[in-house]
Amino acid sequence: MKVILIQGKANKGKTSLCEKIKEWIETETQIQFNKIDETKINNKDFLVVYEITFKGSEKRVIINSQSDISSDIDKFEKFYWKNIKYNTLTQGKNIINNSNITNKQDVIKEVSTYANNMPLSDIISNIKNSNLTNKDEVLTEIKNYYYTSNGYDILITAIRTVDDRNSSNLNKQMRSIYGLEYILELDTLPKSTSFWLKEFKLLFESFF
Repeated sequence: MKVILIQGKANKGKTSLCEKIKEWIETETQIQFNKIDETKINNKDFLVVYEITFKGSEKRVIINSQSDISSDIDKFEKFYWKNIKYNTLTQGKNIINNSNITNKQDVIKEVSTYANNMPLSDIISNIKNSNLTNKDEVLTEIKNYYYTSNGYDILITAIRTVDDRNSSNLNKQMRSIYGLEYILELDTLPKSTSFWLKEFKLLFESFF
């Protein structure tokens, strides 16, 4: 999975850049499928997933324009896992058995109760709310499998610059959804939106 972070402080153009990127993708690529979150976070911010063909290659792309408060990041995480390409955990036992998780049998017993009949987004929630002592470790193993195998090809998400305690927590929360992998941080301050859109196009096209 390729991750592009649109990084900047509050009110410095992250949403505007995401909107321009969305318009560019809709204009310059062939879209087979798209799903825009019908209940927008507010009047401007949005969540969208695309299946596109560009330069003869098929990719899945998700864009998230909001990361300013914790509840919005929670909303993005639910949207992300709900719309992942293969939204089941049919390979759950294999993922766990081939991992470095210590209490594998306890984890398999827990996950097997819902692995084959529940969307991945709900499985993630159940593990978070389970009594497993190493739930964070389990979630990391499962997420890493989907990041490298069946997840989005390209994720474009706004993220707050780490400039104070609150922003640091939001930055950490956003990164925890998709791991630490990232390609480029586009700090929208002090450059203009048009400058960063050009930078984005070069990066995006390099993935094809």
